[in-house]
Order: sequence, then structure tokens, then C-alpha cells
Amino acid sequence: MLKDKDIDFNLLIFEKMNKGAAILKSEALSEDGEAIFEIVYENPYYSKILAEERYQLIGRKFTLSQILNKKQLEQVSGLKKRGDSTQFEYFHARLNRWHLLSIYCPQEAYLVVMIDDITENKKLEQELADSEETLRTTLEIAGEGLWEWHYDEDRIYHNKRWAKTMGLPETSGSHDMDFFMSRVHPDDVEQVRAILEEATKSEQPYFSEHRMVLDDGSIIWIVDRGIPVKDKKGRLYRMIGSQIDTSKFKQAQQELFLEKEMIRSTILCVGDGIITTDIDGKINIMNPVAETLTGWKSEELFGQQIDDVFSLIHDDNAADKAILSRQFPDESTSFKYSKEKRAKVQNRRGDCLDIYYNIAPIHLPDGQTYGYIIVFTDISELVEAQRQIEHLSFHDDLTGLYNRHYLYDALHRLDSSRHLPFTIMVLDINGLKETNDRYGHEEGDRLIKQTADFLKASYRQEDIIARIGGDEFCILLPNTSAPVAENIRHRLLQDAARQEGGKHPLSLAIGYAVKVAEEEDINASLSQADRNMYIHKRQQKAAGGCQS
Repeated sequence: MLKDKDIDFNLLIFEKMNKGAAILKSEALSEDGEAIFEIVYENPYYSKILAEERYQLIGRKFTLSQILNKKQLEQVSGLKKRGDSTQFEYFHARLNRWHLLSIYCPQEAYLVVMIDDITENKKLEQELADSEETLRTTLEIAGEGLWEWHYDEDRIYHNKRWAKTMGLPETSGSHDMDFFMSRVHPDDVEQVRAILEEATKSEQPYFSEHRMVLDDGSIIWIVDRGIPVKDKKGRLYRMIGSQIDTSKFKQAQQELFLEKEMIRSTILCVGDGIITTDIDGKINIMNPVAETLTGWKSEELFGQQIDDVFSLIHDDNAADKAILSRQFPDESTSFKYSKEKRAKVQNRRGDCLDIYYNIAPIHLPDGQTYGYIIVFTDISELVEAQRQIEHLSFHDDLTGLYNRHYLYDALHRLDSSRHLPFTIMVLDINGLKETNDRYGHEEGDRLIKQTADFLKASYRQEDIIARIGGDEFCILLPNTSAPVAENIRHRLLQDAARQEGGKHPLSLAIGYAVKVAEEEDINASLSQADRNMYIHKRQQKAAGGCQS
């Protein structure tokens, strides 16, 4: 279909290509003097990528500033004469997809837009970046004791540094778990065992700070970290980690009555970030870990005021950021060692790190305050692990959609007059049991995930989509009337029938209910939507169109 007859194009090429293509024509100017474009042609793939019916976009008018950012707009605005072209990536918020747009000027007043879905490529790029970051982190900690626990062998392989820390010959390259546990301090064994089991079971990072007993009977404190690793099939098969001897750091926390050189030799060996200042708050020492975490070299900051470089942001989000030097007391004030606090600090690279920190005075033997020591630990990984745990508590682990718990919370949270009319839509996958019985649960899971992806691409960003049962989904649509809900239902049934892939076609039973008055019970609306879904399913069965 070509709306404009003045264009001389071979549309057959566009019709057959596997990329989206549309022709835009500029005929008028807006009140702001910007060109108004009209879509005069779209090929089948263009409609499919934008999740629209064929020809539905024909005749739609808009200005480029309505859909493009300033930089993209500048690129397209420069296309003035025949043959000019540009290309850029564009994130479509409604579809939650990345597209590659190629735009060129075939003749004056016209633009041809080529669109390709690059979402999967963007995901692969992110995965590659994550892998590179993991490799970088591993190389950065190569000076620590590294270990690798192979679950199938029940064997732990370690580097020379690990052996040296444990007082073992550097040639001892591996040991079993029983050997490791036999070296854990008796008072810490149960705690370490429980943390390891929980990390393995929950597939979360492992972290433990405990004591180890060496062959000569001496006791050291270590910080032990590990990350579970899966194979290509998603099966946990090993854990990699690092071990740091923190005994000297423990001693530094307990014995702050130190001379300057004793402090210097100690803090350069511990595994957490340490910064020392003079009495005026001017930086004089940063240990290597502090350099790594902050992104600054000690020599770059020597003599600078610490509050000119770093600021702490506390969890209470106070408007006035807590500057380190502001916590330093006057000489007349009796200063006590501060308890461990939690805050955020922004490093030179712009990363915001979650940290635990302590601030304490450094005294000379005569009791005079010489300066201050700031000890901080990067807990960003632990905070991220906690965030992931919170995410899992509100999301379905198979589809990534919200779960039943979150849906019920949102249902009552949105139950207010400003969201009326409020539509609740319940969907059920037809034939899931048959798919599981015939092809196995892996194919059934694929069908569930396909349905979830289909629903995410079909609804507005403000709509809440949840998986509330094995084959059942529920969508909350605030400010949605019954006619609109019926149109959505009709469109979903049509679009589902056109879904490709898998051994079982996507078929849905859909029911909905609309709350229109504030006094209506939202739970009754949910129950009615569920009943309407089953009525639709029975109608489909009677017509021979679905299986339960």
C-alpha cells in the first residue's frame, strides 16, 4: 500500500526485505517551524517490529522532535539532498526493545526509514562487557589468595599466595573440603559451613570473615569471598573466590595507639581501603586498596584536603553530605573511636560504592593527636546481592515477571478513585499440560516464557503484568475502560495466533473485569475476571479451539 502517488520507488524490494521500511513525506510545517512528516508507506516487517497491524500507521503525522532526542534530531535534520543518510541506535520505550535506524533522503521532502531489531545484539554486548569486567576484577585481585572449588570433584584448587597465607608449601596446589574445614577455627566451623551451604543453595555470592588455624598453632583472620559459576546448561559446577589475610587489619582496629611508621607499615598490608591524614585533614597515605577503590593514586592526592576530594553520602539521604573532615573534632574535644558506619562514596571513575567505614585518631606516644585514619570496606557486591534477593521476592524466577505476592500488593495499592476505571485481566495458556506431557517440562517452560515475552511486548509500561500460577497470568490496567479492555483482549487473541516458534502454538483464554465505582470490591473484580477467563476457556473448548 502506497498512499502517495508522487513517489517513484520499487516497492517490491521493500515488501520482500526482512527489515522494517517506511517512507515519510514532509508536506507542512508546525507552528514552531518544524517539518511535519506523514507515513505514506510501511512494509510488513515495519508493522511487525512496532507491534502494529499492517497499514495501521499509514497516514500518521508527527514531527521528528516528538520521537527523537536532540542528538538524533540533529543527525536527521541534516538530510537535505538526495543520497544523504544517517544511522543510529534507538530505544523504543513502549516495546522495551532496541532498534537500529538507518535513514536516508531519496529525494527532496522524503525520508526512507529502515529499522532492524537489535535487542539481542545489545544483550550479547552487555554479557561480553560483564565477562570482561569479571576478567578485569580477577586480574586485579591476582595478588590475593585465589581458589576454585569444583563441586563434582569436591576439590579446591588454589594459587601459591593462598598456600603461603595458610603456611603450606607453595607446591600444594589443591586440597579437599574436609582439609579446609579442619583448618577453620573450631568456634567458626558451623558458621562457615552454613554460609557456604546457603551460598551454594541460593546461587548467591559467598562471603565469610573467620579465623583459620595454621600448622604451628597460630591463628589468622581471613576474609573469604566466592562467586558460584554455572556451565552452559545452567548447572552450578564450581565456585571461584579469593582469600585475604586480615589479621593485621584486625590488630590495627584494636591497637590504634601507634606511631606513624607502625601505622604506615600496617595499613599497606591489610585488605581494605585505608587513608590517613594529618591534623588538618590533609591526605598523607593511601594504601593500594584505597587507590583501587577510589581510582586515585596516593601521590596525586598527597597534601590535599580530604573533603576536597571525597564526600560521604549516608543512607538517610540527608541534604547536607557528610564530609569526612567535618567529623574530625577540635583538639579541645574528647574523641572516641567511631563505630562502624555505612555510607556511599563516589570514586574518580564516577562509580558510587557502598562502604562500611571507621574514623579514628592517630596518637603520638605523648598523647598528642597526630592525624586521623579512615578505614573503609567495599560492600557493593553484598549490597547488590541483597538487591537481587529483594528482586527475587517480588518476581517470578522463570519469566522475570512480577509474582503473585507483588500483584496482590499492587492490586490494593492502586485501588483508588484516580485509577478508575480499573481493568483486571486474567489469562491462561491453553494446552500447557499437553505440552508438558508430550514434549517435556522444558518445552512447557519455553511456552510459558514465550507467553511472558509476548505479554511484555503487548502492554503499556505502566500496566502491571504478573505470573500468578503455572499457566496463569494477571494484568492490572489502571484507567482502562471496558471497551478498551475488549479491544486489548481481541488484539491479544489475534496476535497470539500469529506467534511463531516452538512445538505448540500459543493459545490463550482471556477474561477481564472492570471496576468502575469506588465502592466496588477490588477482590470481587479479580474473582470475576478469573471466572470470565474460565467461561472463555469453556467457549473455546466447545468450539474445538483449545485444550486445557
